[in-house]
Amino acid sequence: MLKRIDEILDEIDHIPELSPSAAAVMYSGTRSNSGARVCRHEGAKVTLLNPRTNLRSHSPTGLEWGYGGSGPAQLALALAVDVAGAKAGQAVYQRLKWFLVARLPMGRWLISASRVHQAIKYLVDNRPDEAKRECDTIIACCVPIGSRGHE
Repeated sequence: MLKRIDEILDEIDHIPELSPSAAAVMYSGTRSNSGARVCRHEGAKVTLLNPRTNLRSHSPTGLEWGYGGSGPAQLALALAVDVAGAKAGQAVYQRLKWFLVARLPMGRWLISASRVHQAIKYLVDNRPDEAKRECDTIIACCVPIGSRGHE
């Protein structure tokens, strides 16, 4: 029997706090002629973000953002699992897609794992009708790359 998302979220008692090293992780999204690319920055180490297609394969064309389609669902899953683990990530990623990923700037962006974690914790602790104000705060902290002072 399939569970409703609220039932799954109720099973997640809490999202563990990020370790200091995990909190320092940053994610960046860029576009080029070859498509969209999302990187995970951990200190000097930069890798492509694992899209987690082993858990769910939403998008045959890869990770996307700035709208609510299959590519953004794949990015939401990748971010949620990277920050909160497989169980919590899979429970919350569709809501994270609308709460955060669909609202990322279409161009280039940079966001911290701490902010993604903050969004996930908020989604687990609150229901969707209470989420818009918090989302606006989190998105305001997402830095479009190339904006003044971040070039």
